[in-house]
Amino acid sequence: MSWDYELAKELRGIQTDSRPELTEGEVVSVSPLTVSLYGGEVMAPPVGLGTIAGFSWYKGDRLLCAWLGKSVVILGRLSGP
Repeated sequence: MSWDYELAKELRGIQTDSRPELTEGEVVSVSPLTVSLYGGEVMAPPVGLGTIAGFSWYKGDRLLCAWLGKSVVILGRLSGP
C-alpha cells in the first residue's frame, strides 16, 4: 500500500476536531529550507518546519504539509520540479 493510503487511514482515525489542516506547499529555498504555503501568503522557514529525515528537497518540489499548532510538518513530496 502506498504512503497516501496509509496517511488517509491514519487521518480517518483522528477525531474530526483534532485533525491537522492539510495544505500543499512548494519548496522555494533549500538552504535554508523554506516552504511557500497558500500561494506565497505564508512562508515557512526552518524554525517551525518539520521534515521527513533522510529526504533531499529540491527547489520547486510540491509538498503535502500539515499544520500542527504553529508548526508546519512536511508529510511527503507530491511531485518534483
